Amino acid sequence: MHDTLDRRRSVPGDSARPVGVAALATVVLLVLCAVLAARLTGFEPAQPVLQGVVESRTLGFRDAAGGYVEIIDWDTGEHIESFAPGEGSFLRGVMRSLVRQRRGGAIESGAPFELTRYQGDRLVISDPATGENIDLIAFGPSNVAVFAALLQSAGHGSESYLD
Repeated sequence: MHDTLDRRRSVPGDSARPVGVAALATVVLLVLCAVLAARLTGFEPAQPVLQGVVESRTLGFRDAAGGYVEIIDWDTGEHIESFAPGEGSFLRGVMRSLVRQRRGGAIESGAPFELTRYQGDRLVISDPATGENIDLIAFGPSNVAVFAALLQSAGHGSESYLD
């Protein structure tokens, strides 16, 4: 029985385990230190430069009876789209995030938003009232298509979002 325990101790790779755990702990500690340093110094990661506005539309979003969300063209008053309860969850989530920023800054909630397509098919929803921008490309083509349809309904739009 004592012989079996001695064999387990001499299994190749056992001595590397403490070194691997120590290396992992060191990496985690370094990452935490880097994040802390960035927070304390106010470091902000560089934002991608968006160039060449291809098209833009000023939109209004309002809650309607029965849980519907209505979207209008702010400049013309044209009704663009309505989403019933349970529909448009991505759009609702993005807009909820932007409205939350307004509430935090005590900004009027009825002001319009800007939906802009830049060269290279970058689609950005922005809130001129807070300066907040959400680059929609990060959420994948099916989610981008929801917002792209709002540009297309005005006869604008690019089919590339729907490919």
